[in-house]
Amino acid sequence: MDKVVGIVIPMYNIQDYLRECLDSVINQTYKNLQVVLVNDGSTDENSLNIAKEYTLKDERFILFDKKNGGINSARNLGIEYFNKEYKLKNITNDIKENSLIEFNIEGNNPYEIYKVYKSSKFFKNKDEFLDFKTPDIDYIIFLDPDDYWELNCIEKCVFKMDGVEVVWFDFYDFYDGFDFELNNFKKSNIPIKPIASYINKRRYRKNMKKSNIPIKPIASLIEEYQYKENQKVSVEDFFKNILKIGFKGLWFGWQGMIDFSFLKSISLKYINQIMRHDDVTFGIMLFTQCNNIYVLTEKLYYYRIRKGSNMNHCNEKPHIPDCRLEDYTKAFNLFDQKYSVYNEYYSLSNFLLVAFVVFDFFMHSNLKNKDLLMQIFSNEMKVWRRGMLNFDNSYYEPGLYLSLKKIFQFSDNSDINLKFISGLIVDIVHFNDKYGTAKARIQNDIAYRLGQIMVINSKSFFGILFMPIFLLATVISYTQEKKAFKAKNKEDYLLPELVKYPDYKEGLKLRESYAYKLGEALVKGFKEWYKGRFLAFPFKALKLYKKFKYQE
Repeated sequence: MDKVVGIVIPMYNIQDYLRECLDSVINQTYKNLQVVLVNDGSTDENSLNIAKEYTLKDERFILFDKKNGGINSARNLGIEYFNKEYKLKNITNDIKENSLIEFNIEGNNPYEIYKVYKSSKFFKNKDEFLDFKTPDIDYIIFLDPDDYWELNCIEKCVFKMDGVEVVWFDFYDFYDGFDFELNNFKKSNIPIKPIASYINKRRYRKNMKKSNIPIKPIASLIEEYQYKENQKVSVEDFFKNILKIGFKGLWFGWQGMIDFSFLKSISLKYINQIMRHDDVTFGIMLFTQCNNIYVLTEKLYYYRIRKGSNMNHCNEKPHIPDCRLEDYTKAFNLFDQKYSVYNEYYSLSNFLLVAFVVFDFFMHSNLKNKDLLMQIFSNEMKVWRRGMLNFDNSYYEPGLYLSLKKIFQFSDNSDINLKFISGLIVDIVHFNDKYGTAKARIQNDIAYRLGQIMVINSKSFFGILFMPIFLLATVISYTQEKKAFKAKNKEDYLLPELVKYPDYKEGLKLRESYAYKLGEALVKGFKEWYKGRFLAFPFKALKLYKKFKYQE
């Protein structure tokens, strides 16, 4: 119990979930905590009031009320507070029993902190609040305000921190506030983790009932990387395992506990300019600089996926921090004030910036396992930076311009910037030379070719008469082409996933076309003839015809 754990909770307009989150903090079995609440300019009625309520009743809490600047600025404020970068000046004249003592920031105030609040219970006399000192902590952990912990989460992590820089734990996720019908759920295959905990079982089921979604298990990152038992892993073995299995992702925001002295030694913070996918850069830069990681396979965190959160916008207006409103307005007007176009740009441009930050990090770092890490991340960086090329063709030029502008705003090192952009151009050329385009790949697919033959030849009597011959000739030609391709490329004949092509959206459009779906049904009919699929093909073809005719 002698180790002090610092907890950072950023919050913005979260009044409906905040109590549930904070209750899971104050009821932790491990009690030696220092909790930083950061109100990031909430505009709802009660978020700030609820935060004040908990700060008043628990002397371990301190509350910062600041201008809206985004979740990264709020998390960084917590890091900087524990790093003793702020001097608090008391503005309360007298201590009243059971009241909040108010402070201002003296000196540097980059996040425009309005006020800081601390319970009077914390102070034994007037001298203490006149000379308030930031507490020392050993470990730090982050918690999102719409999520909550198992009540033994901190205790489990602390006891595994010996000899490691990070404890990485597993989590449950659930949907909240989405109105899904069962049939739509089946089509979209929305993932929900199963529940195994007794402590939060009733709360979890209550949350599940709100969205009326059946529970469906999916694999988490810890499961994807095939960790089945709790274990201490060296960073070299950790990344060798990733190389062996294949990169599935590596993000870290609230998924574990970090040794605070280590975090200070590598000067790592969240990047304020990245408004989405920020946990990717933080996770990569954290894990690659560790010596040892403890993988805790127990699920200790409940991650709520809710409508209106930072990660869930489509045709709705996203939340833009005040510090980014001017940039948002310019971009939104360039995209004809279409939320769907802006949100697509918002996500893709942030991934491009993620790719640049990781590229810049590897260019400047002196990592022990740099060759191993480059094997893993070089291809992923290419995929991230190619993503912007899938942006809506109608707005491609302004989208790419604004995305590249972000890079030059982030970094003033023109040499690094140009190397990154040059690599993007070269990568596109080499990728197209080796694999072609997504559109051409779908056009060469047997399903599309057979579908095209059926669509074109169904328009005339002679076309229908000779259709079986044309279909057979296409199948023979396709089989010979496939054999020749495999022979030429030997073992390296597997094509990348469609999503990794720069023009994958064009390929997806073709794959959803009438010709492709018709050909796909015919191929499936031949492959599963023993199930009677071939006999059912005419009915399937008629159904597809009616469907696409109706869409037209």
